[in-house]
Amino acid sequence: GLIDAIEEFWIDDELVTLDGSDLVTAAPFNSKAKIQYRLGLATETAYADLVSGFTEYTSAHRGDGIATIYCRQSPVSQADYYSTFPNGINTLYRAVIRGAKVWNPKTGVTEWDDNGASIVRDLMTSPDGMRLPEAIFTTTIAQQGWEDAFDACAEPITLKAGGTEKRYRIWGSYTLQERPGDVIARMLACVDGRLVPTIRRAMRTRGLTPPM
Repeated sequence: GLIDAIEEFWIDDELVTLDGSDLVTAAPFNSKAKIQYRLGLATETAYADLVSGFTEYTSAHRGDGIATIYCRQSPVSQADYYSTFPNGINTLYRAVIRGAKVWNPKTGVTEWDDNGASIVRDLMTSPDGMRLPEAIFTTTIAQQGWEDAFDACAEPITLKAGGTEKRYRIWGSYTLQERPGDVIARMLACVDGRLVPTIRRAMRTRGLTPPM
């Protein structure tokens, strides 16, 4: 799905930067490695290199709504190949990303955020998570609880080396094969948190409604 941004690219164990042509100019790659990406917008753009290089690949192959990375290793002489790409065809490309955008309970805006409360809430409502109805999170009591949790996670903690760090942030990933309950247990452990039900069931008997 859609991600917010890509902050870093790594080739094997080397942090690399790209020039204006998306080439890695620093040694040992010397413009022989090219990296492009798409964030996963609703309407994306096909990679021109693939469109021009493969007849079965057309401008219609956009990958709408899917974050993708395109990597190309240009030809290198046999004598220089392993000095340029030490791992050959097993060269590992990695990226540090700002991932899924989440709903901010304080501002009401959906944006990238690593606040622990925002991340936990997003997992509980996400179609890729627990899929709980939004309505149970927006009652007056529940909304106040999430705002308080957000503030607690955002509390600035003084660092010994100077400066501050927000108290609880969550970074990471999970697979869609995992049980959402297992994922949220890991998240709650990271923020020293627990979930508190705030909805009471109303009952009617012979037209009478007991006090709540």
